[in-house]
Amino acid sequence: LFFTAITITGEASIGLARSLDGSTFFDTTQVVRIPRDIYPANDNFLGLSTPDATLVGDTIYLFTDIVRPDAFNEWNQIGLHQFKSYGDINKWYHDTLPIHIRSDFPWTDGNFNAAIWGINPLLDGNRLRIWYAGNNISSIDTSVFPNDTTNNVYFIGNELHVNAGFWGIGTSEYVFPNMTTVSEMSAGNKNITIHPNPTSGQLSISLEGAFTGSLRVLNSLGQVVFKDDFEAVTELNLSLDGPSGLYFIQLEIDGELITKKVVKE
Repeated sequence: LFFTAITITGEASIGLARSLDGSTFFDTTQVVRIPRDIYPANDNFLGLSTPDATLVGDTIYLFTDIVRPDAFNEWNQIGLHQFKSYGDINKWYHDTLPIHIRSDFPWTDGNFNAAIWGINPLLDGNRLRIWYAGNNISSIDTSVFPNDTTNNVYFIGNELHVNAGFWGIGTSEYVFPNMTTVSEMSAGNKNITIHPNPTSGQLSISLEGAFTGSLRVLNSLGQVVFKDDFEAVTELNLSLDGPSGLYFIQLEIDGELITKKVVKE
């Protein structure tokens, strides 16, 4: 269970509580805070809110809103951000850019309390889809109505209605290539050791016996980032040059595909 936690100073972060039965929760901890290298405090970013998560293989994709106050609102969700955990809830990695911010779309690029928030992910086969709400109420003339918070809604009797073109639901998606290739397979009777794991980038792959085959390295999205052939070797040395995260080392030996998981810290 991911939740928003707010300090008395107003900074918001994301917490996590776990349960085995859905009613008794334990191990409550803070998991992610707003990345200050991307959203500095001197730009008035308050933190993160409204988390939602989905599991893809061993990777948890955690989505949150980015909170920053506006001139007329002390709490405004102005963007969406993504974090990842590769099988260890105590280690989280963040993207270097927001998924979306309100200026990405005409319907959320208002200058008065416009927002984009409430992200909901769904894994549909190899397609990760997200939905989010947003509004654009830039037509409010704040010089004439500085305290106008009608948010482009109106009543018909007791029913609340929204002005068309100012509120909406957006959707985006990402397709994971080759997802079926990144599950760990049995190594059969071939004793293969990869060390160190986790690694800072340098890997040694030891084979019990001299084998000929091919090597591929895939990132957490199933994309091939390195490939090579080898002949009659007992050890392979490899340098992971990509960013921190989960990788899959694939060896094809004697027609058998063997996949091992490696975490780069």
